[in-house]
Amino acid sequence: MMQMWTAISYREQKNRVMYWACHMMGVLLLTCSVFLISAVLNSIESSLSTTGNILFHVVGWSAILSIIFYDMVDIARDDDR
Repeated sequence: MMQMWTAISYREQKNRVMYWACHMMGVLLLTCSVFLISAVLNSIESSLSTTGNILFHVVGWSAILSIIFYDMVDIARDDDR
């Protein structure tokens, strides 16, 4: 799903339904990523050291922020046309 979302640009969408479907896919990916990262962290938190816990948070939040950043850049590209 992530590959499909990053391969399809807002600029390529010719009608509003597909434009919003593309955006909703991004929101769904973001929501699922937050849920999965939280679920994994909660299940392995007791086995991680403090450093491992911090690194897991850094990796998880960087993935979430990159999804948001990609969506914002793609929307800005669409506004430039």
